[in-house]
Amino acid sequence: MENITEVPASIMVPVLAPAGKMLSEAWSFYKQHSATLSLIGIVPAILLVPSAFNIGLAGVFIVSILSGVVSVVTQNALVLAVAENGTPIDGVGGVYRRGLSFFIPMVWASFLTGIAILGGVLLLIIPGIIVGLYFSFYRFTVVLEQRRGLNALLASWHLAKGYLGAILWRSFVFGVMIWAALIIVALIGSIVFSKPQKVNSIGGQLIGNILVYGFVMPFGIAYTYVMYRALRQIKGEPIFESEELQSARKKIIGLSIFAVVGGLLLMMLAGAFIVFLFHELIQSGKMLGGSAMGGTEWTNSLAQLSQLYK
Repeated sequence: MENITEVPASIMVPVLAPAGKMLSEAWSFYKQHSATLSLIGIVPAILLVPSAFNIGLAGVFIVSILSGVVSVVTQNALVLAVAENGTPIDGVGGVYRRGLSFFIPMVWASFLTGIAILGGVLLLIIPGIIVGLYFSFYRFTVVLEQRRGLNALLASWHLAKGYLGAILWRSFVFGVMIWAALIIVALIGSIVFSKPQKVNSIGGQLIGNILVYGFVMPFGIAYTYVMYRALRQIKGEPIFESEELQSARKKIIGLSIFAVVGGLLLMMLAGAFIVFLFHELIQSGKMLGGSAMGGTEWTNSLAQLSQLYK
């Protein structure tokens, strides 16, 4: 009989809990603390309500900017609340104040994340997905570990290393479940708010905002925290001077440089293409002063087209 060598426990790779178990844990946590988590998450939804009314383009812009800022603070506050077992020590107002203190570090980390992912996307999409998986936990490393900039991304990279497939599968399961729930709610909402049209618009938008910010966001953060906590226990503290993270640092910087250079080149190509099109249209007489259509006729045609789309 052949001798079978057992793999030492010290080099066995721990596995994450199944997706169903993680979802169940996150759902139980959300149900137990839904009042607090929904109250924290619902603030951006309330701020977006005015955009359903006729407040003009400037009004929509102001509301969108304000809601975006509050949304970042809200997610920071939710991370803190979830990590503190759903009962923040200083209440909803206090956790919002603490969330605000992480606003600039979170925006900076999000910017770096977006640039690096863009660089991966420009390398035929799949590398961008992989980079996005590595950065799955940067929000937690910024808020809970108080890391800044590139170190926050590297700490997330450290946690995700070796578990990309597991993270992808668990994220996919969560996404399918949430989309199924949203579709069901949308179908019910389309029946309840079938008319009048204005009520349909305002009511549907309000319910959608409450659902996203009061349920999807808190539940999603709780679910991601379950993964983050498990990987933190498995992987421990990151060692930024290690060869692994030094290599990751170079990759992130390289992707960011590629994204900036590639983005500038794409904008230059797009601009050159638009100039070329205008030049061709002018030469073919389809712009102002062309032989096929005079300036007055061109203006009248534009006016007729605008009437069709009113």
